Amino acid sequence: MRIQLSLSLILLLALCSPLFENAAGNETQVFTISGKVFDSEGNPADSTSIRVDSMASVWSSDGTYSVSGISEGQHTIRAYFMNNGHTVAYRQIYVSQNIELDWHATKNWITLHAVNQSGEDLDNGLTPTFELVETGESASTNNGRAEFGPLPIGSYYTIKANIGGGESEAQYVRMKLQEGSLTETHINDFKLHQNHNSRYGYIVDQLGNPIQNVQVSTDNKSSLTNSDGFYQIENLAVGSVYNMTVQQANVDIIPSFNETITFGEGWLNLTSNVELIFPDNVSFTTQVQAIQQEPLTIEWAGGDFTDRFALYMNGMLVYNHTDPYYTFIPQTAGSYEFTIEAVNLNGSTASSQPLLIMVLPESSSSDLWSTGMSWDYEVTHTPLSMYGTHNITITTLGQEIIADAFERQREVYLTRVYDEHHSEGEKSYKWYDAETLLPVRTYWVDAPSESSYFQEGTLGWNFTSQGSQANPLSGLENQELHFNRTNIIGVPGHPNGYDDTYNSVVVTENVNVTTPAGSFSTTHISITDDTDGVVSWEFWYNTTVRNYVKITDRLPGSHSDSVSYVLTDFEVPTQPQFIIDEYLMSNKDYDVKWGTFQGAVSYELFENNVSVYSGTGTTFARNNQLDGTYAYRLVAKLPSGHSMESEEYVLSLVHVVQPPQFNPIESYTTEGEDVMLSWEAVENAIWYSVTLQNDNGDTQTIYNGSEPNFKIEDIEQGRNRLRVNVGTSEGKISEWSPSVFIMVEETESDSAFGEIQAYLPGVGFGILLVTILLIITNYRRLSDESQ
Repeated sequence: MRIQLSLSLILLLALCSPLFENAAGNETQVFTISGKVFDSEGNPADSTSIRVDSMASVWSSDGTYSVSGISEGQHTIRAYFMNNGHTVAYRQIYVSQNIELDWHATKNWITLHAVNQSGEDLDNGLTPTFELVETGESASTNNGRAEFGPLPIGSYYTIKANIGGGESEAQYVRMKLQEGSLTETHINDFKLHQNHNSRYGYIVDQLGNPIQNVQVSTDNKSSLTNSDGFYQIENLAVGSVYNMTVQQANVDIIPSFNETITFGEGWLNLTSNVELIFPDNVSFTTQVQAIQQEPLTIEWAGGDFTDRFALYMNGMLVYNHTDPYYTFIPQTAGSYEFTIEAVNLNGSTASSQPLLIMVLPESSSSDLWSTGMSWDYEVTHTPLSMYGTHNITITTLGQEIIADAFERQREVYLTRVYDEHHSEGEKSYKWYDAETLLPVRTYWVDAPSESSYFQEGTLGWNFTSQGSQANPLSGLENQELHFNRTNIIGVPGHPNGYDDTYNSVVVTENVNVTTPAGSFSTTHISITDDTDGVVSWEFWYNTTVRNYVKITDRLPGSHSDSVSYVLTDFEVPTQPQFIIDEYLMSNKDYDVKWGTFQGAVSYELFENNVSVYSGTGTTFARNNQLDGTYAYRLVAKLPSGHSMESEEYVLSLVHVVQPPQFNPIESYTTEGEDVMLSWEAVENAIWYSVTLQNDNGDTQTIYNGSEPNFKIEDIEQGRNRLRVNVGTSEGKISEWSPSVFIMVEETESDSAFGEIQAYLPGVGFGILLVTILLIITNYRRLSDESQ
């Protein structure tokens, strides 16, 4: 019986063993990428973030890193050197085992994958070879894949590949090694098809200067030239004939031609005889700001070669004209993003930085936050910021309704964030949910004198309890939170940020907290990530302060591991508050604005102790102000007959006169014809000065007078550059205006006379020759007669 039982068990195990093997084989195998990170000098790098696909970032602070849990297959991996030049490198990597990969700041890899003519993996018996031409280095292959690097970013490299053929069947690709970005993760990755080749080269003008943004196209493939004029089209079938077009702004700058694809180096350098001049850069001079629901003049500065400007509001064209300004009349409260392009016949040039204008609605007396309320915080970053501790002030400007990261319409408070370390013109705004008082949107823009960098974040805090919407300030237990954030980083090469987490929420009442602003009884909110068990946020809310008195943020979405906010002071306004973003003004026309003061029936505004306005509005326009210092006081009058007076607000004005703008003129004329110039009149102008620069670079003043027009007589042949500036009765002198160019061509009679002049030397020589022959013939005849 025991023998029979044993045999039965053995038989059962034998039958089940394939099932166990299949179950084990179905387990997903994962791998690890690890290594070191170095700065550009070869020393261990400071804080560096390594990220694979959309997995969580791994931070290296000691020069080493390790990312685990990576499945087999093709992946994107990037390194962001936070403290070593803010540089980044994206590359492709195929993972089928544990990999050691060392990173160097300012370096990246070239990655290659050889495939057959159909784009599929090569047969097992076919092994491609790859060579880096500049060094002669060869790369080992694995399943048709190879790589070279790390190599210095910004240099050009040529790859020679042989996929199953002899030396005469080599194909080439050439490229400029780049950092890559979130939208260009494959920028240095090449899939090379068998029996195909590339065409690459430089496109230059007649003087040998590179031409940027030229599109070289054939069939369904195209390439845009970079700043060096370089282009490349890959994977063209050998033996085929392709029709190539070369265009800039949809204009042929080289006639189309046919190109037969052969093996070997793929150089195809091209020279254009057509010169297309695009508009110079355009940028907003109006800065990001919050305004009441009243008209605002948006201004910008263009450059040379500009015919007109195209202004877009939230993606829609709202202005298409020559004036460098537009009057924005908001119909509803909200945020409006403006973009601007300079346009001429050849194309357009867009501003690199948008302009954000926030239109505030009227405040309600029932709002938890009202205009002018402010909170001061001591902010500490870990690792510590280069400035150490930051002291910031968050001031309420008004309310609006915006969409959060989950596309839910949320009522929010718009606030201005002042940081003691901000440069002049640097601005930061945050939008806080009116229920949870948590940020739904963030916006920061650098000072125009520093850079055009910006950052914009969109957040979503979806609190629920037993499937229904909840608010952590309500005290409900057993809450959950789905958090989402996208940070758009307007810094070249800087990766954008993205977070999406599910969390558990614990709310505890009556927790005592002491800060520099005092001791408070608070509602403590603790939010824990369900995936890793980390407490991502802690908030301490106090009803008297109407805000959080302490915040610990361990998922800040910035360069820091954590950020803490500790309340140092707060103010619930007991007096009217001015809302003015600038303390130094350069425009003599400006608005004095103030927030709605609860209970006020009217306001009186004083300028340098003189009453200048009395009424129910919250904005007063000042026009044609002289340079100087202006002190403003506001008195809010209450129904009881009492009044509340604001603190004094001091503004300094130094008016900058904008240069005149030429009215459109003909770009071409004929020698001998008069040219009528005119420009927009400038207020209080007493003189205008016009200069002309000819083809030789010689500059002269051709007009100095008080009228905004002038007729040019006897303008020289060739290209002439004209500019105008203005002087005013206030003693101000503007900068020079954007240039206009007039090409003066020779007249037809001059051209005909030139041809005759060119012909005359030949005619003269012929007459001279005939005369000499006649003299010789006559001399011989006379000699014969004398003999």
